[in-house]
Amino acid sequence: MIIRKLISSAKDEDRWIYGLLWLALCSLGADWAGLHYMVGAFLSGAVLDSKWFKIEKMDAFRNNILISIMPFYFLSTGLKTTWEMGGAGAFVASGILLAVSVAAKILGMVASGRILNWELSESLLIGWLLQTKALILI
Repeated sequence: MIIRKLISSAKDEDRWIYGLLWLALCSLGADWAGLHYMVGAFLSGAVLDSKWFKIEKMDAFRNNILISIMPFYFLSTGLKTTWEMGGAGAFVASGILLAVSVAAKILGMVASGRILNWELSESLLIGWLLQTKALILI
């Protein structure tokens, strides 16, 4: 692919610029296609190799993204939720589905953790972290 050749042949300090431009291009393309920006961001990352970037800079970049941009993603997704169709029944059904999905993820991780000899605290932590995965699937 052209972007892989371009970024792999670029100087170290230029790779970040090309990578961010690629990220923006994929995100805008996904939005234009009717998908969420995050889908484009995921696809842009699937094309890139982590060995092209220094791990220290990747860690700093990820930490900045998690603090500054991810809250806006979750906020925008929550604001797009509409509840007009079902009224009170929609809230009850949503509450039941939420409780079942949270419990299933946590109990599933506790069961998996027992098989893998993990500490209970690690299993519970991963089970809670899996809650955000459902938002991505929406």
